[in-house]
Amino acid sequence: MTTPKLAELSPEEKRVLAAEACGFKFVQWSCRKLKGVAITSNGYLVEVPDYGNDLNAMHEAERLAGLHEDSFMGRKLRRIWNTKVRHIAFPQYATAAQRLDAFLLVKGLAQ
Repeated sequence: MTTPKLAELSPEEKRVLAAEACGFKFVQWSCRKLKGVAITSNGYLVEVPDYGNDLNAMHEAERLAGLHEDSFMGRKLRRIWNTKVRHIAFPQYATAAQRLDAFLLVKGLAQ
């Protein structure tokens, strides 16, 4: 299976990839909401965070993935922000959507 191109993914597909990377299982649409079983939810379906529109959700995803500034992955994330995601001079000002794109690139879930 080949890695999809970032530009070819819909916002919902990006959200599913991020959720699965953050430990959600059985991600599916239920009652018009994207739901999945989270690591800490004891098997109950919970709503998947809206990673592309919620900075808090993206900060949590980055924390779970170990993308800290001082880590190798954090440095790679900063490089991707600067080169592939709209040339952001100050990554701390990146939008949730930009952070989601960079997250998927760093995790190898998109190219």
